[in-house]
Amino acid sequence: MNKNTNVILRNVKETVAASGALSCGDTVIVGVSGGPDSVALLHVLSVLRHELGLFLHVAHFNHGWRKSAKTDEQFVRKLAGELGLSCSCARASGWAVPTTAMEERARAQRLKFFQRLAKKINARAIMLGHTQDDLVETVLMHILRGSGLQGMRGMLLSRKIHGICLIRPLLDIKKRDILAYLKHNRILFRQDPTNRRPRFLRNRIRLELLPLLEEKYNPGIREVLANLTDTVCVDYDYLEVEAGKVFSRMA
Repeated sequence: MNKNTNVILRNVKETVAASGALSCGDTVIVGVSGGPDSVALLHVLSVLRHELGLFLHVAHFNHGWRKSAKTDEQFVRKLAGELGLSCSCARASGWAVPTTAMEERARAQRLKFFQRLAKKINARAIMLGHTQDDLVETVLMHILRGSGLQGMRGMLLSRKIHGICLIRPLLDIKKRDILAYLKHNRILFRQDPTNRRPRFLRNRIRLELLPLLEEKYNPGIREVLANLTDTVCVDYDYLEVEAGKVFSRMA
């Protein structure tokens, strides 16, 4: 086991422990698209499941946007079977050519599917494979659209939605480290061709704006934005606690 693998395994264990949401014997849903990030997360959790005492259930949402979507679903089902895990899939219907607005709506539908599944199988948490790169892109997108402190937090390592904990164990890990992990362990994954299309704002940020900022302004812009989210999260949590104290006195 190489150094990068050890770092990722340790980071995931620490993130899961820090969430405080899980106990030995709990069932966890792992959202798997078939892409590198979610596949890496599933493999890491399958390695750690006995140590963490968790039962894993794979979930895949087929958006139906491209011809390869059915193959992605088959890939995820096969992967779950190889790991000895149960798998549930859902499919969207009636989508036209995807746009940024529809992409946001699709994310909401996928999350609702995960929530319904969690209630059905009595899962305590949903785990998603977002990385630090996703966090940086999200923060920059919020800044461009106009955002206060809440939006500048980007994505949170863990949060509760209707009593179910949403955990992102890879949020402190860079994409390049995920790809190195997959390569070292010879793990196959699927590529989403829509990630290269400039139609989506997030894709333009990833493919055009961030490389421009790195080349022309600050080669460490990704670390700067990641650190910004950490600072904002601390400030936001403090203000939320203080506001709660004032509200309890005044209400």
